[in-house]
Amino acid sequence: MKKAVIAGGVLALGAAWTGAAWYSGKMAEALLRESLEQDNAQAKALGESTGFSIVTELISLERGVFSLKTRFRMQISILGEETREIEFVEQADHGPFPFRRLAAGDFRPAMAAGRYELQETPKVAAWFAATQDVTPLKGTFRVSYDKKREGTYEFAPMTFVKDGATMTFSGMTAYGSLEHDTKASEFSGQFDSLTLDQTPKTNGLTGMALQGAAFTLRRKPGKNNILLSDQKLAFKKLAMTYAAQPPISVQETSVALNLIETDSGLDLKTTLDLGMINAWKQDVAAARLAMDLKNLDADALSAFGFINLLVYVRAWQGGGVGGLPVFSSNDLAELAISFDQLLMGSAHVSLTPLQLRSAAGVSNVNLDMELLKQEAAAPGSAGLARLRKLHAQFELSQAGTLELLVFWGRFLGLPPDQTRELVRPKVEAVVALGTAMGVLKIENDTIRSSVSVTGEQVDVNGIKMPLNQFLQWIGAGAGNGKN
Repeated sequence: MKKAVIAGGVLALGAAWTGAAWYSGKMAEALLRESLEQDNAQAKALGESTGFSIVTELISLERGVFSLKTRFRMQISILGEETREIEFVEQADHGPFPFRRLAAGDFRPAMAAGRYELQETPKVAAWFAATQDVTPLKGTFRVSYDKKREGTYEFAPMTFVKDGATMTFSGMTAYGSLEHDTKASEFSGQFDSLTLDQTPKTNGLTGMALQGAAFTLRRKPGKNNILLSDQKLAFKKLAMTYAAQPPISVQETSVALNLIETDSGLDLKTTLDLGMINAWKQDVAAARLAMDLKNLDADALSAFGFINLLVYVRAWQGGGVGGLPVFSSNDLAELAISFDQLLMGSAHVSLTPLQLRSAAGVSNVNLDMELLKQEAAAPGSAGLARLRKLHAQFELSQAGTLELLVFWGRFLGLPPDQTRELVRPKVEAVVALGTAMGVLKIENDTIRSSVSVTGEQVDVNGIKMPLNQFLQWIGAGAGNGKN
């Protein structure tokens, strides 16, 4: 009797599992088709505005009771170039407890989970050759019952050789997720090294090595369809070699951008920590920048985001001198309008600080500025007429400034002694003129200056005057400096 009860329970459990797996597979297929339709609609709109799009085509789908096998083709299109195609195969197990995830020790319920791999086709033959026939890209994915998608990306180590240049990549691991309802997303990854070596030339870059790179990008929709974001990029070391100059290296560096939403608008916080630059076997300088833009206009920020995307697309297309991106007159006009739009609200800009550190001294620039609101943007509209308040403080090391200018001259190919002879009298002349005018104060090695603007009044180191008089004063000083 007990055996019959147990057997009946096992059969009931098996039937329930089979039914749940079949239903989960049906849900997974419906979600897959829905997601493809939405993604391709967005890709079409993007292509119409920028000439760049990624469209995904479902080639085949085989759904069983416990598993789902699909094959995709992604078409990457750039205006004026041949469309590039790559294909993937996904093998998924249905929920509520996908077999592959159970085998991996993951007991969380899921609609589907599995693995995917890039397929070898003539279009990606060079990629497979670079990895010595190891699958260049593969990973895992998981779809929960609340339709959240998450997965891993595994890029294999690879080496490309072309036209005398060799690029070696250590491979990369990455993670991505997307919430179905909130559209919040995350993408992060890291890799050990990326190196580039090319045939020596009479001048120019011959090699580059990037070590210990990592990135994180988190996004979520805010009001007015603005994507709020938290981004960070960091590396441990960047080294560059040149044909006619000594190598230059940059130590541990990071940059972070955080776009947040407040009651008064949008705030963009930017932090850059540039590690010590080393050249000619000596430390040159390190830098730190902390900038905060407050009360930004949401519509303008969206337009500016479009411009950023346009820059990437034009950079991919290349075609300019030295492979630099080419922008049409319409591109440049839209960039100018968008920048002015960006500051249309009662924007508040703070720079606390911009700092340069060297063995010779430390220089700091602090800036706090408020702009008046304007109703419409026009090229050049973000000028002095929009200034509500400004306060700036400068603390510059004379020795540090001189050494940075000497370094720049050496980088341009001038001998260090000759560069110092050229630069030193010019720096001393500017300091002497600024001191005579009252714009600058000298304390030991440090050049100090404080400037405040409120409406039409200016205060320079305690000297007060109307704004127009200040501009004339500075103009006269600049003329004397040229003479």
